[in-house]
Amino acid sequence: MKILQVCHNIQSSGGKDWVAEADKRLLKKNGHRIIHLGHENRRAVNVSGYPASYPAQLHREQSSSIVQLIQKHRPNLVHIYNTISTGYSQLSVTCQKLGLPIIHNLYRYEALCPKSSFFYSNKLCISCMKQFMLKHDEQQRCCRDNQNQITDIRKMIRDYWDQKACHGSVDYYLVPTEFFREKLIEYGFPNHKVVVKPHFSSDETILPTGRQGEDYALFIGKLTEDSGIRTLLSAWSSLPGIPLKILGDGPLRQEVEAACSRYRNIKFLGWQSKAECTYHLARALLLVFPKESHEVFPSTIIRAYAYGVAVIASDLEGMEQFVIDGVSGCLFPPADAKALAEKALWLWENRDILTSIREGARVEYEEKYSEEKNYQLLMSIYQDALSQKKRAAAKHTSNLYHLQSL
Repeated sequence: MKILQVCHNIQSSGGKDWVAEADKRLLKKNGHRIIHLGHENRRAVNVSGYPASYPAQLHREQSSSIVQLIQKHRPNLVHIYNTISTGYSQLSVTCQKLGLPIIHNLYRYEALCPKSSFFYSNKLCISCMKQFMLKHDEQQRCCRDNQNQITDIRKMIRDYWDQKACHGSVDYYLVPTEFFREKLIEYGFPNHKVVVKPHFSSDETILPTGRQGEDYALFIGKLTEDSGIRTLLSAWSSLPGIPLKILGDGPLRQEVEAACSRYRNIKFLGWQSKAECTYHLARALLLVFPKESHEVFPSTIIRAYAYGVAVIASDLEGMEQFVIDGVSGCLFPPADAKALAEKALWLWENRDILTSIREGARVEYEEKYSEEKNYQLLMSIYQDALSQKKRAAAKHTSNLYHLQSL
């Protein structure tokens, strides 16, 4: 199969970069050809050799280059990796005219929240989504405290999602969680077009099963308010017998360093490379995920499962999809340091239960988040979209024949 992949790579090598690149490697590994049209680090990049521009600036003058790309390579379908971009409505119309199926990946919350986190003023916030058209956003100034940025994003969201024709040209919207799917449907997306397809962890990075973990718990993430780092530090102040490693950096770094000086069981390693994070994650007994804002897809949890690492996570709405309490990990009320400490101590002192949960974590990975499972699901979606286009084309031809015979 030949797939045209159109994506917007954000500045850091996470999120959108990771999803599109993982899909590209997976499809190529299984013999498919990928034609990539993308933007990276605010500079136009097109590995296929055609001019490309920032997705939000895909105006009419750029649409001809996309048409040229399609006409030259004749892809079977188009897979878009982006969330908000008025220019993509033009791409959708072009593909619809040419009879190409469109798959649109959505894996950030910009369409529902300007900060893409449902977190404002140190607490969960869904007022923008509730008001549907971001009526409260200007008052809260939550998008980088920049009034012009707020106005631009609000206009972009309105322009994009208000175009009903765009929904008509997109065959499927792919989202990584059931929680995200439910929110999009509440927001007005067509129920039958929003499909859950989780991300996956590459099999090439997985260590052999049956290994023994070292005696420490681990936190990997940004040191920010919504990461739950303060809750973590408070909990571990009462757990002198459980070593904790903290990997990451951010505004609350000084608070973490201060805690390390007070509590000998806490070790701060600062920012680490992906390889270094993998090294520490693969050898941990526990991953602590005390997040206090919604994360679209907690890839760190999935990577932990791949290594058979149990997870203790905050019980935010939708988290039960990832952490099955007592099976692949444990859940605790968000921002509740005492409850987190109790869960961690319970697992630490009951190694037979911890071993069972670690085994359950690996099973969870194999059944839901492996390359093989993800490839099967992705191909099923592709084939269904192609079949729908064929049926629609056949029906259109039949109708034309009928009209001509009158």
